[in-house]
Amino acid sequence: MQKFPTVLALTVALGLGGLGVLGAHAFAQSAQAPAAQSAPAAPNGEEKSAEVREGKEADEAQEAARLAQEAKLTPKEAEAKALAAVPGSAVKTELGDENERVVYEVHVQDASGKRTEVKVDAKTGDVVGKETGEEGGPDENFEHED
Repeated sequence: MQKFPTVLALTVALGLGGLGVLGAHAFAQSAQAPAAQSAPAAPNGEEKSAEVREGKEADEAQEAARLAQEAKLTPKEAEAKALAAVPGSAVKTELGDENERVVYEVHVQDASGKRTEVKVDAKTGDVVGKETGEEGGPDENFEHED
């Protein structure tokens, strides 16, 4: 009967060893579990501000689509109207909303480097204002041509 204590000791040792392996596996799983979970929101609201930015971008895209539907002129036609009013080169053209009017803002640069923003009504093609890049605020430099 000497085999019984040896078998019992071997069984206990394997059992404890198995528990050690199982315990190590369980510990490894618990250590990995938090990494798989989503991180909590940053205390400074970075996650929320990203959602706000996405919402604003969507709103801006909808507004741009609405303005484009209302415009009767193409950007090239608006540039031609602006260049007829202010000689130079069109360097940038944007569609916008000015006093409830859909306008193209055409940025024109003359030979001396002076920039003028010419506002062209996107429905009628009329030049409705000019703003130079000179000193002073926009109110001082904006000429309404209504």
